[in-house]
Amino acid sequence: MIFWIWIALLAVSFSVLTLYTVLTVSRRPGRSGPAPLFPPDPPFVSILKPLRAMDDDLERNIESYFRLDYPRYEILFAVDREDDPSTKIVRRLKVRHGGIPVSVLVTGNSHTDNPKIHKLSLLEPRSRGDLFWVTDSNIRVEPDTLTRLVMTCRARDAKIVFSPIRGTSGRRLGSLMDN
Repeated sequence: MIFWIWIALLAVSFSVLTLYTVLTVSRRPGRSGPAPLFPPDPPFVSILKPLRAMDDDLERNIESYFRLDYPRYEILFAVDREDDPSTKIVRRLKVRHGGIPVSVLVTGNSHTDNPKIHKLSLLEPRSRGDLFWVTDSNIRVEPDTLTRLVMTCRARDAKIVFSPIRGTSGRRLGSLMDN
């Protein structure tokens, strides 16, 4: 009798996990149908991206921001040093995608406990955006991500919109732990 109860519990658990997985995968960005229309009078968005050294797939991650289908945005990058390896990638992408306003700010080493906050505090005064999108260097986005974030912000009269991420493709220990 106990054996059959365990089998029934396992079957129910398997069914629930399968249903949850199917629903989660079917709602991933880029798979939920066509991108929404741009909001009327879309606000200018400043994308603030602190960088440091090289993340796995850094060029593909950064390039995904150059391919956003949103009409009005800029990308502001911050690095500690001019010779940071990520600056070569940013400059190459800036040439490849010339129509997007891009700036690279060399911030120097942080004198605070949080180098990311240090970089963001120096990027914010240089930005022109009505909205800010802070995103890390190890994030890759779909072309409609910014449009969806702005639409969500407007629909809910939000002051802050969080964008959950799902890490993939980690090869180094730090990337695997982030994912």
